[in-house]
This record gives sequence, structure tokens and C-alpha cells, in this order.
Amino acid sequence: MVDALSDKFEGLSISKSGVDKHLKESCSYTLKRITKIPTKRNSPDVIELKFRAVEAWIKDSNISFMQNCIFIDEAGFNLHTVRSQGRSKKGEPAKVVVATTRGPSVSILGAICSLGVINVGLKVTKAGTKWKEFMAFLIHVMDVLDKHNLKGCNLVMDNAPIHKSEKITEEVSKKGYRIIYLPPYSPFLNPIEEFWAKVKTLVRRSPMTDRDNLVARIREAAEQVTPEDGQGWIRHAESFFERCLNKELL
Repeated sequence: MVDALSDKFEGLSISKSGVDKHLKESCSYTLKRITKIPTKRNSPDVIELKFRAVEAWIKDSNISFMQNCIFIDEAGFNLHTVRSQGRSKKGEPAKVVVATTRGPSVSILGAICSLGVINVGLKVTKAGTKWKEFMAFLIHVMDVLDKHNLKGCNLVMDNAPIHKSEKITEEVSKKGYRIIYLPPYSPFLNPIEEFWAKVKTLVRRSPMTDRDNLVARIREAAEQVTPEDGQGWIRHAESFFERCLNKELL
């Protein structure tokens, strides 16, 4: 930016720190980690799909994110999951000691709602979750819901092909539940995304070593999630409803 300003305004003398100070104090701009947004996320067809989905949810009296929806998704972890930032003396790099071997990746299937965590299923995998594994997870989730008099809730998930398996939709319907698919490129509409963020932050709190049990650490992190967390995440997801209805870029 300094070079661009110097090229545009001949004779201008300005420092990087000066530009940074101006951006912070006069423009309220701060340096942040870049969030990557897929090109298709704000394409006209996807914007229309988000509009239609949210409009349908609002009109459907049997859909309430806060009262009768269970949010389901999958995330991946590895022994090398560490914080991306740290403190060190000026002029010295911030370092952490990590496991010498990469170790197995762990695929986590999670289900949360306004009451907290319904279920977290962990499995060491070499590939993505298969439909039979996902089916088994959903059955366990529905069994837990049945035991707590929550039968008939909506199971909210993204539109991944595995989630649309005919056998899965039939089993869910047979047990008295309904699947609600999120529109494409809309992770901000799924409160469980913030659940993963909290769990990963807790897992990263201290460096992993070869002796660490990643699965145990993930379970411990999930146990720290509270109903208040879930309710806050749901309210945050719902805050995007109006923007989807207004067909804003997100």
C-alpha cells in the first residue's frame, strides 16, 4: 500500500507504520487473518437458493432453530493441530514443539442443539465418512433424542451427497424425524461451525506430542461446551436470515 501511494502521489513521504495508524484510527481497519470465500458463494443462483431456504424455514411452523433443530456436521483433526499464532521476544520466531509424526487424521461427527452437545462420534479414518457410518451416527443421535423426549426434531445438515442417500432419508423418516438441508456454500447458517471452532481452540491450547491422545483431548474439549454456547451460536446463525432474505452478499 505504501508503494502504491508513493507511485500515485509524487513526492509523498509516508511510512508503513503511518499508514497502519491511519487505517486503525481514522478508518477503523485492522489487520486480520484472511477468510477465504469460494467464488460460487455469492453467485446469483446460490444467493437465490439461500433466499428460498430461509424463506421456507420461516414459513414452516415446524422449524425453529432454537426449539426443535439438531445441527449435524463433520470435522477433521490431526496431531499437528496447533495454534497459528504465539508470542515470543522481539526479533525471534514463535515456536511450538509438535509431534514428530503426523499421525492419523481423526474424523469427528457432531450433533448439537440449544441444549448443548447431543453426540460426538470419533473415528480414525483413511477416507471420508461412508454412508453406513453416517447412518450409525444418526441412529445413535435419534436414540439419544428419543430418551430425552425430543422425538420429531429436525436434523439440519449440509447438502453433501452422503447426507442425501435414500437409505438415510428413509431411516430418518421411519424413526419419526425430518432432515433439513442447508443451501450450498452456507456454513454460516449452521451453528455447529462455531462448535468446531471452540473445540479446535481448546485442542490447540497446548501443543500436541506423540504421547498425546488426540481423541481424548477432543472429547474433553467437547465436554466444555455449554447450552449457553449452543444458544449463542444459534442466534448468530439466525442473524444471517434477514441478509439471506435481502439477497445480500455474504
